[in-house]
Amino acid sequence: MRQQTPTSVTRQLMELQNMGVPALQARFEELYGFPTTQKRVVTLRKRIAFRIQELYYGGLTTAEKDILNEVASNDPLANLQKTSNNESVLLPGSRLTRTWKGKEYEVTIMDDGRFEYEGRIFRSLSGIASEITGSHWNGKVFFGVK
Repeated sequence: MRQQTPTSVTRQLMELQNMGVPALQARFEELYGFPTTQKRVVTLRKRIAFRIQELYYGGLTTAEKDILNEVASNDPLANLQKTSNNESVLLPGSRLTRTWKGKEYEVTIMDDGRFEYEGRIFRSLSGIASEITGSHWNGKVFFGVK
C-alpha cells in the first residue's frame, strides 16, 4: 500500500461516501485480502473506514487485545455458547430482552430448559414471542439469538 498522510486518509474516508456496493466490495477485498458478501452500504463503509485508519494509525497491540479478550471472557452478558453445528445454546439463568412497540420484555431461561415470562412458564421462546406480538414468530429470531 502507498505511503499515506493524514490528508490522504481523510480523502479516502470521504471517497467512501460516493461509492456504491460493487466499488465498496472491491475496496474491501483490496484492504482485507478476501472478498465479502456484505451488501449493506453503511456496514461496508464502516468496515473499510476502520481498516483505512487501522493501516495508517496502527491497530491494537497484542497486550491490548489480551485485555479485551479477558474482559469479554468475564462478561456476564455473554450467555450464549456455540455448539459444533453453530446452533446457539442458551444457558440457564440467562435473561433475554426485546423491545417491541416501545415496551421492553424480559425472559429468563430456567434450569430445565423452559422459559419464564411474566411469572408464567413456557416450553418455547416461540410461544412467548407469539404471546407478545399476537402472531406467530420464531422465538429465537424474535429474541435475537438465532
